[in-house]
Amino acid sequence: MNRFMSAVGLTFRGERKLNERRKYQGCGIILAFVHIILTVLFYSLKVEKLYIYNAVIVLFYIVVAVITGKVYRYTYVFIATFIEILFHSILASVLLGWNLGFMTYTLGLVPMSFYIAYTIPYFKQNFRIPFIYSVIVFVCFCMVREYCVYNGSLLNIIIPEVIVNRVFIFNIVLTFGFLWVVSLLFSLEVYYMQHHLESENTSLEKLANYDPLTKLMNRRSMDIFLKDAIEKAEQKKEVFCIIMADIDDFKKVNDTYGHAAGDMVLEETAKIIIDNVRDEDCVCRWGGEEIVILIRSEAETAKNVAQRICKDIAATRLDIGPVKLAITITLGVTQYQSGDNIESVVERADRYMYTGKKRGKNQIVYDQNQ
Repeated sequence: MNRFMSAVGLTFRGERKLNERRKYQGCGIILAFVHIILTVLFYSLKVEKLYIYNAVIVLFYIVVAVITGKVYRYTYVFIATFIEILFHSILASVLLGWNLGFMTYTLGLVPMSFYIAYTIPYFKQNFRIPFIYSVIVFVCFCMVREYCVYNGSLLNIIIPEVIVNRVFIFNIVLTFGFLWVVSLLFSLEVYYMQHHLESENTSLEKLANYDPLTKLMNRRSMDIFLKDAIEKAEQKKEVFCIIMADIDDFKKVNDTYGHAAGDMVLEETAKIIIDNVRDEDCVCRWGGEEIVILIRSEAETAKNVAQRICKDIAATRLDIGPVKLAITITLGVTQYQSGDNIESVVERADRYMYTGKKRGKNQIVYDQNQ
């Protein structure tokens, strides 16, 4: 039961697609139940043709529920159901008269036609088909109306006014219920499509803005944050720093242990860096084994971050087959200066980082004046 309720909740939130098989099975069972009620009604009115017809149709919808549970013949099920509802409405109206409201059933066939065209792949969202069905329904509705106005009911059965009113209300309630169910199903389909589209957009955004290996921002997305940081620095005097980090001897790792080992080194390095920065800071795979970190604070904080990163990475050992691989990183730290642009501030951090490489690697270098 909990599993069922969980599935219902996911469906109503648009996180899960409607189960096509169960949807049509449910519709078949509901329609069978409605025709059981109509069979009893027509039997009580002693309308033999209609209660026999409805008894047969009960069996038809039970078969529909069973078939759709095993074979995905939704197109044929829809066509057969459309014809049955239209035929039953016409037959009951012609035999018993217009005032009982049986032709109101056909009003639900119009939105149902569009819903089916939207959801069944066979129709390929070809809206000419539901338009044709809608025209057929409209023509039949008008013709039956004209027939009943000028000829009355074919059977000329005298039905008490109170019974006529109750049957009419029953049929109206049934029609509104039909319209409500179709509208609900359409809404759930739309919710799912919206949720699915949002998920796909999120995935595409990640592909466009993030490096798939390290899960860090890529250079294009980092440029946006760098531009924003520079604007705030110029307009609001907000301070920020750039850390340029480069994994030491990365080419040697690739050449010695293979690219899979190199990927492992990149992933682990990215994870350690992310663990050492705040949510408001940004980390980007700048290119190859180079990583740029935007620290929204003054130089002292950036230096402390760089030191923690350098220390944690140096303490890391990666299992590469039988080898415990040690990795290190060199970092250059600089604070934004008035008049800087993206290229100048990144280039300065890059220069400090290369100074650290020349001094022996596994260290941080920064402007002593900052």
